[in-house]
Amino acid sequence: MEIEAFRKLHPAEFYRKFLVHSVRPDGRNLSKARKTTITAGSVKTACGSSFVKIGNTSVSAGVKAECGLAPPTTPGNVNVELTPLCSPNFKPGKPSELSQYIATILNRLVRTTDLVDESVLRIEDKEEQSKERKAMVWYLYVDMYCLDYDGNVFDACLIALLSALANVRLPAARVVSKDDNFTVVTTGEANIGLRLRHFPIPLTFAIFDEIYVLADPTAEEESLAGSTFTIIYNDKKEICSVLKPGGTTLSDSTLKECMERAKVRVDEVMPLLAHTMA
Repeated sequence: MEIEAFRKLHPAEFYRKFLVHSVRPDGRNLSKARKTTITAGSVKTACGSSFVKIGNTSVSAGVKAECGLAPPTTPGNVNVELTPLCSPNFKPGKPSELSQYIATILNRLVRTTDLVDESVLRIEDKEEQSKERKAMVWYLYVDMYCLDYDGNVFDACLIALLSALANVRLPAARVVSKDDNFTVVTTGEANIGLRLRHFPIPLTFAIFDEIYVLADPTAEEESLAGSTFTIIYNDKKEICSVLKPGGTTLSDSTLKECMERAKVRVDEVMPLLAHTMA
């Protein structure tokens, strides 16, 4: 009881007593991520879905497909919901700043890193060229819901997005013309999968006291941290992004160490993703 009281009254000092020994209260060393699990096809009404859990943080993702005229950019959108059901930190009403930030980054990753082979989304239309009309494509809408929040929800959302997209199955479709009208007709079972060109895997870090760098922070660790940042490598070990909204400045040596740890995280997560796609 005395330890728990001390933790509630002086959380930062409580953590310092552990971090000075390069360990955290939950027993992890500073660079270790929590246990991660990935389940694909968890939402039967979606054309692709996933459920990801990192420690006590869990996220569900579902993909909906609709037909439409081809746009100039990647068709589709990612939406992220953080509600009071997952944590009292979030209030009902308009989306939180965190959910908007995560959705913005995920949409940017999809559109700027050439993630999805868009040729699979194109719907066959034999008369398209002769009539000089725009192509028809599948639009993919991804809705993500945090079910339990205990920090590092960005990593869980990105991994859930990858798993859900890899789980997508679309029916064969073609454009049928009659007079001056045309419509999209689907045939057969939904068994056409997407092709992901690469898999960007994130690892988020929290900086505590401008000294300690904690991988995969919990909600408590995030609340005590001076800042957080995320490094994303893909399965080819190519750097995709370094996300650092602000806060503590990183030394070159610290950043290099974190980049090496982020590469290791790729090797931890990819087998889990591969297992769901087998």
